[in-house]
Amino acid sequence: MVNTVGNIANYHFDHQTGIFYWQWLLETENIDWIDMQKAMLIYAEESEKNKAKYHIIDERQQRFVFIPEYQTWIDQNIAARTVAAGCKKFALLNSDNIFIEVAGQQIFEEKNASKMEMKMFRTTEDAEKWIMSFM
Repeated sequence: MVNTVGNIANYHFDHQTGIFYWQWLLETENIDWIDMQKAMLIYAEESEKNKAKYHIIDERQQRFVFIPEYQTWIDQNIAARTVAAGCKKFALLNSDNIFIEVAGQQIFEEKNASKMEMKMFRTTEDAEKWIMSFM
């Protein structure tokens, strides 16, 4: 079952594989930082609830850019919780927007996010293959 966060994200947890899927949508272009924080907090809650070890985050439609101060907030308030919930592998499906792609990479240089192994991909299939290689 796919869940939604307004019209900005879809997500689901696959109980068979243990993979937590999160997809940002085009509507992220029209939101502010407060709305993004609310969505990110739902992401953290779902990660904790499912004790998700493997995450696939799809940024291909994302239009919201995480500036450095947002990256720090994400690391302290979201990545810390995700790591504590057990996340080990984090597959990121790259946006075609270079600013979003670079911001995504920079988050994983922060203190908490750097504790997860992260790899970037262009397709869901490649991300799943990478994660499945650890199971």
